[in-house]
Amino acid sequence: MTRIAGVLAAAALSLLLANQAQAQRGGFGVPLTKVPRVLIAGQSGDARVPLVHAAVAHWNGILAGIGSGFRLGPVSLGGSASGQPGEIVVVLSDGEFVSHVNRLPGGQGAVVMIRNTNSLPTSLPNVMRNVIAHELGHAIGLPHNSNPALLMCGRPAPCRPALFTSQTPHYFPLSGAERSRLLAMYPAGRKGQ
Repeated sequence: MTRIAGVLAAAALSLLLANQAQAQRGGFGVPLTKVPRVLIAGQSGDARVPLVHAAVAHWNGILAGIGSGFRLGPVSLGGSASGQPGEIVVVLSDGEFVSHVNRLPGGQGAVVMIRNTNSLPTSLPNVMRNVIAHELGHAIGLPHNSNPALLMCGRPAPCRPALFTSQTPHYFPLSGAERSRLLAMYPAGRKGQ
């Protein structure tokens, strides 16, 4: 891990630990209070970096498509996590764990932990693209659903990332209810700060 990625990972871990009790409760349904910068803690050659950029563009397209004025902010690799409100820190780990998100209290940001692509199911085609988009969905406030044909399917339902497998890269869709929920959290006139 580069020094910059190490600094970002340390900052993300400190944000995570400082807010663990609140984050454990999820904070789903609570909108982000600011247009979040998306900071990637990872190496420039990591194949997941362009997937984070694509997932942010995907969510911004969804938000535009539902008529929301809110968008995710700029994406950068490296730099420094300031711990200020309005950051989504995406940590691209070499570890084997279940990718997950811890939201900070009151919609102040999130820490997204993304596992490696060295083994199943994340080594399967199209899976990591949807795992990253799924976790960013949590970062902006969406909870799990129980429909394996949808992007936000997850525990406790029997949905698993391997279901995202496809030889053709694409994102799984959202439900109409999820789109409505997003628009309620991020209405047309809401731009963020």
